[in-house]
Amino acid sequence: MIRRRSVQFPALALAAGALALGAAACGGDDDEAGTDSAVPVVATTTVVADIVENVGGEDVDVQTLVGRDSDAHTFEPEPGDAEAITEAQAVFSIGLGFESWLEDLVDASGTEAGVSELSDGVELIEFSEEDGHAHGEDEAHASGEEDGHSEGEDDHDHDHGDEHDHGDEEKHSDEEKHEDHGDAHEGEGEAGHDHSHEGPDPHVWLTAANGVVMAQNVADTLAAVDPENADAYQERAAAYVAEIESAGDQVSETLAVVPAGQRVLFTNHDAFGYFAQEHDFEVLGAALNSLSTEGADPSAAEVAAAVQQVKESGVPAIFPENIVTPETLETIAREAGVEVAPELSTGALGAEGSDADTYLGMLTSNAQIIATHLGEAS
Repeated sequence: MIRRRSVQFPALALAAGALALGAAACGGDDDEAGTDSAVPVVATTTVVADIVENVGGEDVDVQTLVGRDSDAHTFEPEPGDAEAITEAQAVFSIGLGFESWLEDLVDASGTEAGVSELSDGVELIEFSEEDGHAHGEDEAHASGEEDGHSEGEDDHDHDHGDEHDHGDEEKHSDEEKHEDHGDAHEGEGEAGHDHSHEGPDPHVWLTAANGVVMAQNVADTLAAVDPENADAYQERAAAYVAEIESAGDQVSETLAVVPAGQRVLFTNHDAFGYFAQEHDFEVLGAALNSLSTEGADPSAAEVAAAVQQVKESGVPAIFPENIVTPETLETIAREAGVEVAPELSTGALGAEGSDADTYLGMLTSNAQIIATHLGEAS
């Protein structure tokens, strides 16, 4: 589904206005140059970008806003991001408030392009602040409803195209990630960035079944934007869906070694609700999951509660994520006497050349890490 949005980023709006004037001044050359070029599109994250590139192929030119190993929850747009959206014919996002900064950025750009939310049509599960994790089928409902759920802001990189990498600044420690958020969000009201985790869980991409829906949404949007290549988009989508389904089968086979009593995930951000539902895992730790990438630092009592939960669960390992530095999780593991596993890739793809440098690689490498550290031989 393609949606349009409404604005607040005065600085970005001014930048977009200047871009529009510049384009008008040299419009003839731009029109001629763009006649035979690929369709320019923007993807919010590297996961979204990889899906778009697989479906779009040579017919699209993808600009990515939030780079590899970077946190979309805490991303802060810059004027260059508005420029990319101004020039785009479509904007692809997760939706469900995951990119809480996107609405203002799109409106500031002045673009006529729609926003395609790849979560549209996914069977959603609810996230409740009361117990700190997502709930499954009894509360599932189809995407596309207005939910008011928002998640956060920070750094940026144009991957899959022109790159503006902010490097280590994008990976936020548990100590640093929240300290500047207070003043920036005062007075935002209903149009601002709601950091609540109540409502539909937006982390839909971490199962292959949802990836299939996302790929088809991309194909449908590209076919509408570029009807001359509609057949090519649908053909690529069909081939890519087969690859996603194969990766899903591989994930299930890999996880078969994890006994029921050890299918428990402790992470430093509650992103695995859909994964847990699909593969019969339990995501424990209301205290642990207060360590959302945009949350305040955990108190000593919360850390102590998390340590106790880890001990009582009997699991041999807990899992950091690639978008947050693992200091607090390491403390919990040390005090609980368990291992810290290698990081899982969740909100962003891993570095080029890593096992998680594609969407399919993210799915299969996460499963391998979990199986290795929770399996019967661990």
